[in-house]
Amino acid sequence: MSYSPDLSSGFNGTRLRTPNHASCSGMCSDCVQECPALCEIGLSAIRGTEAAYPANPNGSQFASEKKYPIDFSDFNINGRVFGARGLPEDADIAHPLSVDLSCSFGIAHPVAQKMPLILPAVAKLNWQDYYAGAAIAGVTAVIGEAVVNKDSGAEFSNGRLTYSPLIKDMISRFRVYDRGYGDIVLQANYDDVSFGVLEYAIEKLGVKSVELKLGQAAKGIQAVSKTMSYEEATAIKAKGRMVYPDPASPEIQKMLSSGFKPVFRAMGRLPMYREESL
Repeated sequence: MSYSPDLSSGFNGTRLRTPNHASCSGMCSDCVQECPALCEIGLSAIRGTEAAYPANPNGSQFASEKKYPIDFSDFNINGRVFGARGLPEDADIAHPLSVDLSCSFGIAHPVAQKMPLILPAVAKLNWQDYYAGAAIAGVTAVIGEAVVNKDSGAEFSNGRLTYSPLIKDMISRFRVYDRGYGDIVLQANYDDVSFGVLEYAIEKLGVKSVELKLGQAAKGIQAVSKTMSYEEATAIKAKGRMVYPDPASPEIQKMLSSGFKPVFRAMGRLPMYREESL
């Protein structure tokens, strides 16, 4: 049995022409010359490595399209009809509203929670209600890595973050509804550490919980986003981020003067941590 994915995805805006697919390759079973669609093969042939990155990263959240051989419907929750666990065997006490799901995580400085849940990282879309809801529910929520890259009001001095109204607003959104349970956690990737995002958040905003990312999105790829203009690429590079190709290089300057507009990509650095540095 094959679980190979089809060569189309909402992730990169591709689609297949026909519902009949070859299971071993994910291609249409009849690939035609006059195809009006754009599958991942066509996209990669035209745009190269762009096929490996999302089409709309700033306006979307992505979930896995992988077809797993099991499903949540394969699991059953078997209730008990005799006795009780965790509560006295008393019908007036052992009822749903008496259930206690509280827990904690952490060793040196445990964080108490009302439920055993940690909401995954978000740094875009409706984060306001996301963080507020976590605080109201008494669970932990995570601010995604590289959030400072989305902050148009961020200020830097000598390559270090000195002010970020977006991070401040995100933390405040949780703190307004904080009931003493859960926490707001700030992720930091390699660039964030280099920019001093953690120091700023801890010293200026009182952040107590952080998460070091040992790889962008927990995997060994670099975060890559397309920039729409030379001016934008230059501004991003001035903040200390990597831009490819280098907008200041003589070759690019020559291309620009001749009317050619190259495609710039801002890239996150891969971590080069060592055990002793951690």
